[in-house]
Amino acid sequence: MLKWIITIFFLCFSYLPVYAFDSGLWPGEGKPTFFSKTNTLFLYKEPTTKSPIMKEFMTGKGEKIDFDMTRYRNIRPGTIKIKKSVTLTGRNLGPISYLSRSEYYSGTVPYKDYSFQEGTSFEYLQHRAEGSCFIRWRNEVYDIDYCPWFDEKNTDFALESQPVNEWWIRVTKGHSPLGWLLIDKSTVEEKRSF
Repeated sequence: MLKWIITIFFLCFSYLPVYAFDSGLWPGEGKPTFFSKTNTLFLYKEPTTKSPIMKEFMTGKGEKIDFDMTRYRNIRPGTIKIKKSVTLTGRNLGPISYLSRSEYYSGTVPYKDYSFQEGTSFEYLQHRAEGSCFIRWRNEVYDIDYCPWFDEKNTDFALESQPVNEWWIRVTKGHSPLGWLLIDKSTVEEKRSF
């Protein structure tokens, strides 16, 4: 009996990979609006390409795509190495793997200064907006207010590798969720409002 339970559990959840970090926020400034560049969009059960496709969503080219949730998912962290001791201002969010929109904007975690010594390396997870980003250092995630390595002239940091992220939205029709769509420039056009 236990063998069957383990087998069923594995089959149900085997398509869900372990991610470095997920956030319920979209990247960049402004509010995104999406428009279809094709007549058919593939919607997944969960925000991962390893999840089953729930349906082929029929839409017209140029039609607006409504959504109610977003998931910005880190697939592989980048690496930053510090070449000169520095102080960064940010919030220590703890040893988390997911950050919701409400948690991000709650204001319950104060900003502080954190010192990083020369030779230190940390994981660069995601660009956020207006020069901010998420990093992981000593197994804890930090929301860094300003990430100086975005400035090519800054020589205090070495960007050894860029993070790899996927951006998903949960598509809705008449306020009913239909499935998750991977944002891909070949199938979706994005516009921003400020």
